[in-house]
Amino acid sequence: MTVRDENYFTEKYGLTRTHSDVLAAAKVVAPGRTL
Repeated sequence: MTVRDENYFTEKYGLTRTHSDVLAAAKVVAPGRTL
C-alpha cells in the first residue's frame, strides 16, 4: 500500500481535507467494511 502525505489529494486535486471523524473511523473499521 502506498502511503501519501496527508495533504497529497488536497494539494494535487484541490479537494477539501478529510474530516477528522472520518480519519478516526478509518483507523477502527477494517478496509472493505461499511460504517
